[in-house]
Amino acid sequence: MKKLILPLMVTALLAGCNETTAVNNKDFSPEQKAQIEKIASQYIIEHPEVLVKASETLQKQQMQAQEQSAKQTVITYADKLVKNDKTPFVGPKDAKVNVIEFFDYQCMYCSKIAPIVKSLEQANPDVKFIFKETPIFASRWDASKYAADMGNWIFAHNGSAVYGKYHDAVFATGKDEGKLTKQDINSIATKAGC
Repeated sequence: MKKLILPLMVTALLAGCNETTAVNNKDFSPEQKAQIEKIASQYIIEHPEVLVKASETLQKQQMQAQEQSAKQTVITYADKLVKNDKTPFVGPKDAKVNVIEFFDYQCMYCSKIAPIVKSLEQANPDVKFIFKETPIFASRWDASKYAADMGNWIFAHNGSAVYGKYHDAVFATGKDEGKLTKQDINSIATKAGC
């Protein structure tokens, strides 16, 4: 029985007993509290894996809460994400399925998945692919913001077809992590038909 009660006490202590729990701190005398603290402390010392498990459980709960918050944000702003006439896209404007990519031309991971996204575009002509130019590396590399601004300008002035050529060509250079230059971007824009 003692083996069962002890983990329950440790769990309760780690969870942060408060007045809404079944047992209140005021239900124990100072001597009892001291004894509980001593037992719990000794148990944790002898079984440190309890702390690891508690930390893992907390991390899992926090990640689930973050995922739920992100899902709710997408639902709340779905129309603004999908129906923004200023955001570059390729595919049918009124598609039933939309794929949104937030990216930076200087991002090595974005660069690595660009061919995969392109193959998805080609395999799914009835899907609208929305490209949110997100130059997160602009403070490090000027070309990051320049490429994003150029992409938005091309879309606004020349439409989806030319934007698609520009977008694909920038990633096709294989230049990321500060290697992409304004001269590269200007050359690509010219070749795309701007």
